[in-house]
Amino acid sequence: MCLSKKELILFFYKEVDEEKLAYYKRHLKSCKKCLKRFKEIEEVLCSFKKEEILIPEEEKEELIRNVLSKIEASSERIKIFDKIFNKIKEKFIFLARLSLAGVAVLLFVFFFWQVKKESWNKELSILETEMILSSKELDKITVFDEEDLENEILFFASFSY
Repeated sequence: MCLSKKELILFFYKEVDEEKLAYYKRHLKSCKKCLKRFKEIEEVLCSFKKEEILIPEEEKEELIRNVLSKIEASSERIKIFDKIFNKIKEKFIFLARLSLAGVAVLLFVFFFWQVKKESWNKELSILETEMILSSKELDKITVFDEEDLENEILFFASFSY
């Protein structure tokens, strides 16, 4: 199968990989039609005059200075951006740490509140059990026990909870 004009132009400028370059060379050796088309394309492409542009040395130096100054200005902008980015990053890290500390404190308080709540529940269940047992014993109270019971109630009532 013959090569297209595009493939011949790519071959002329060597804009293909080594494998295709070798394939095109082999094909041109074996196909006179493609070789003839390649010679025509080569003649046209070689006919373009390549003019060398001469730039005076002073203009080259001025051009180089301009390019360097633009590079320097852009690098200054990059440095400023880096400083801003670093400050934002530092604030973000600070806020993240502060948030983590807050969450840790809340978890700590919640945990101990739950422990304390369970402790209160245990104490209340103990008191409830004692009350139930005591109420059963109230039926058995004698006149002598009533005076002791009144003293105990006054004693416990004196504490502030």
